[in-house]
Amino acid sequence: MFGGIWYAQRLVDVSPLVELVLTVPTGAVIYTVSVLLLDQLFSWGIKRDLRHVVAEVQS
Repeated sequence: MFGGIWYAQRLVDVSPLVELVLTVPTGAVIYTVSVLLLDQLFSWGIKRDLRHVVAEVQS
């Protein structure tokens, strides 16, 4: 995950504030993809838990 953020940070040459605004969503996306990939590989049941949480919030 760190490598993905570091690579994305090196692709753009902007001010620190814009870099922060770009890095935070990029990190969130990379984290989400990493967790879902690990869930697929190791059957942690995260998707099931997320569906349960969403169902509880909607009710």
